[in-house]
Amino acid sequence: MMALSLALALLSAAAPAGDAILLESRIESVTVYADAARVTRVAAAVTADGRYIFAGLPDSMDPDNLRVRLSAGRVRSIQTRERWMKRAQEERLETLRAEILYLHREQQASRDEFALLKKLRGMIAGQLSADPDPKAPEPGLEAWQESHDYYSLALEELMGQERALRWEGEARLTRLAALEAELGRMDPEGRVRVFDVICDLDLGSEVGILSLEYLVDHCGWSPTYDLRTSGSAQELELVYRAQIVQQSGEDWSQVELALSTARPRRGAAGPEPRVRWVDLERRRGRYKNAPSAPASRYAGRPAMALSPSAAPPFARVQVAGLSVRFILPALESLASRPAATSVLVGEHTLELTPELYCLPALDETVWLRARSTNSSPFVLLPGPAAIFFGDDFIGNASLDEVQTGAEFSLDLGAVPGVSVERVLVSEEHIEPGFLSATSREVTRWRVRLANHGSPVTEADGSVRVIVREAIPRSRDERLEVSLSRSSPAFSEAERYKSDHADRSLVTWIIRVPAGGEADLNFELTLSHPDSKEVLLK
Repeated sequence: MMALSLALALLSAAAPAGDAILLESRIESVTVYADAARVTRVAAAVTADGRYIFAGLPDSMDPDNLRVRLSAGRVRSIQTRERWMKRAQEERLETLRAEILYLHREQQASRDEFALLKKLRGMIAGQLSADPDPKAPEPGLEAWQESHDYYSLALEELMGQERALRWEGEARLTRLAALEAELGRMDPEGRVRVFDVICDLDLGSEVGILSLEYLVDHCGWSPTYDLRTSGSAQELELVYRAQIVQQSGEDWSQVELALSTARPRRGAAGPEPRVRWVDLERRRGRYKNAPSAPASRYAGRPAMALSPSAAPPFARVQVAGLSVRFILPALESLASRPAATSVLVGEHTLELTPELYCLPALDETVWLRARSTNSSPFVLLPGPAAIFFGDDFIGNASLDEVQTGAEFSLDLGAVPGVSVERVLVSEEHIEPGFLSATSREVTRWRVRLANHGSPVTEADGSVRVIVREAIPRSRDERLEVSLSRSSPAFSEAERYKSDHADRSLVTWIIRVPAGGEADLNFELTLSHPDSKEVLLK
């Protein structure tokens, strides 16, 4: 008797709602967001009043975020029902368990790497701030500058790696939570949760087309790029792709697909100010800020604006208020599966302005980068990029957000055929003069550049190299550091002024003829009270 009752209960739970008519429907279009997707499902024409049901919608559907449309007549009411149904799920269970185990192991490896980076960062910060050993010989200006620049760059690089690990960890935890939630929803008896949407329609004598829009989780997209430069570095072939994750639980077969920068999970309202309190009784403690609301897991990039769309066969660009949609030109089919699918958004050729640059105090290598303007119809969203120079793969890079019409830079690797040599010409200590108490330390440097045959040149075969040097900065107003002589003069172009003023970075533009050499000579002077020694850190 108990077995019969249980069987009847299961049959009742799996049956459509009462007298509702089961609709045959298909997915017509999908808009994919960064962390969700909106599915539009269209049913066959309905000709009579009554209750109709979209049955067996996936567990990833948000029952509080759906819309029913009827082309004629009106929708009197909508009801959402949750039920369980039998489904073969052993393969999905194994996939979930394997991916969860893998993510846990990756998370532990990231924690170990983060702890090591934090320890290294502390050691380097200690080196930068440590007082010198009084018994150690005083380092020269060149040694100090090389040591300081080395530790500063190493510290900056470590902090960047820490940030990247932190972001990867946050994304991994979000993915873990979603997978563990899905695993928890799976019934041990082999059942899965589905939703039915029951619509009560009033058509009168008309014929109506019924459609249902609903939001599903476990979906999203992110951009990737292939950037290929010509041998002369005058043009850049941009290939814009989208990596689409589709794990909604239902397949999308031959659908109109759009990619959107909107974030429907983020909400429409910004934060409101909160009252903050100060407690005078806690004299030995620090002031405590009021606890803030937890950050939304769906928070991300701001909305963007675009120029007019590109022509087929690439994605059309549609500006919709505060967001942008890339509408793919052909129908797409994406199965619900763990692996991501790559689709082509578009291609475009950009003009480049190549630049050769070097920082000889740190590295006697000439590097190539290119400046360009995003003349494509696409906003370039932050994402990974594979860089090619001619037929050679240079490496991977990260592309920042670039609006249409905005400038950006692209690193293209070391330049063969151009060499740099930085030499300390002389060091001189100048005693105070008559009625003066100021001593001077003068160092003279020569940077020699040679053009043995660069692949990127001007029309006459010469090259222009941007040379940059960090001038030491004083922490004591009694110590003055100056670039007392420079041949040729340093550049005063607008793009370098802020670096010069804020970071004491001096920039020269040196022209090197084909098969020839060019020298940069400069002199640094440190003026200080004669009774004091210069302490280089």
